[in-house]
Amino acid sequence: MLLISCIASLKACDHVIGSTSSEKLSEKLIVAERYYETKNYNESISLYEEIVLIKPDCVEALYMLGKSYGRLAQNSSWLKAINYAKKTRKAFEKAHSLNPASEEIKRDLIEFYREAPRFLGGSDKKAQILMAK
Repeated sequence: MLLISCIASLKACDHVIGSTSSEKLSEKLIVAERYYETKNYNESISLYEEIVLIKPDCVEALYMLGKSYGRLAQNSSWLKAINYAKKTRKAFEKAHSLNPASEEIKRDLIEFYREAPRFLGGSDKKAQILMAK
């Protein structure tokens, strides 16, 4: 559902901003999704970040950017994981602020708050507040 709404939004602005390369932004979103599905997280991050730079309110790109960083955090050394976890939280929080009705985003943000250490933004209190909404 998020992907469809973001693609529609991106297609609407494709003619205004032109393409950032040979692909339109909506096509980049689809390619980024494929990279994520094939566990090529660095490539998905690169494309999601490009989309967010041009269209900062693309909820799907922000959410999937957070998920991609989260996957890298799970599979990285502790030091790298710290940086990825911070980026995961920021992307999830931004996506949630733009679409607080999304249960999928809310669920993943709650999970982040519950599992992450406090110094990375984890908080049972934040998770409980979000669950109450």
